[in-house]
Amino acid sequence: MNRKKSFTLVEMMLVMVIILFLASVLVPTLTRSRAQARKTNCLSNLKQLGLSAKMYADEQKYYPDTFVQGSGSDKYYWCALYNGTSINFEKGIMGDYVKNYNIYKCPEFEAAANFTSMDSVMKSTCSYGINAEYVGGSPDPNPTPSENDILNSRSAKLEDIKNLDRTVLFMDSAVVSGSNLSESYYFWSRHSYVTGAQHEARTHFRHFGFALGVFCDGHAEDNILPDAIDNTALKIGWPEQDVCERH
Repeated sequence: MNRKKSFTLVEMMLVMVIILFLASVLVPTLTRSRAQARKTNCLSNLKQLGLSAKMYADEQKYYPDTFVQGSGSDKYYWCALYNGTSINFEKGIMGDYVKNYNIYKCPEFEAAANFTSMDSVMKSTCSYGINAEYVGGSPDPNPTPSENDILNSRSAKLEDIKNLDRTVLFMDSAVVSGSNLSESYYFWSRHSYVTGAQHEARTHFRHFGFALGVFCDGHAEDNILPDAIDNTALKIGWPEQDVCERH
């Protein structure tokens, strides 16, 4: 009568070593593949945003505004209307030109462990920022004499953009919130209240150390490197290339 041969302890340990080795090789590959898929999705989102903004500019003669203060607590962002308690994408400045509001959300940002929100209502509304320095304005319907040209500015017209292929329109963006990140509806802007104040970095290099952006001519790039990083841990900084040439 034949007896079944059992694994020895050495053989079992050898099998475990092989399994652990395969896991160490395959898991990073799978993780990177998923991240690459999210990057591809993000690039598609930006291309669609660029097309929607171009349609808006063709019809309205101006690029979408970054932000417009409405009556009461209504705040009109390029991506949505926020009344302090709820979000309405359809009534955002670009609402009529966007068919699928999911393109506002970068899957890589949603998956980030350090993603939080300064406002639970605003959470997950906008993973991309508009170029608020040279493209999107912030006009005040009721300006005061003390307002500066930043707080009450008009968006650029199509003919205002000198080099469409070198002017980023939307880019991966985020704002530092303590030790975490939150949404930012713009990626490049001077401070809104002080004329001549320093620019504020909100470009988020979240795709393998790169940022993704769509330019005013409609082409998108997935290889925008940082020129400087303000926050290494959170990957917030400045883009490598010139982002605007409005005048």
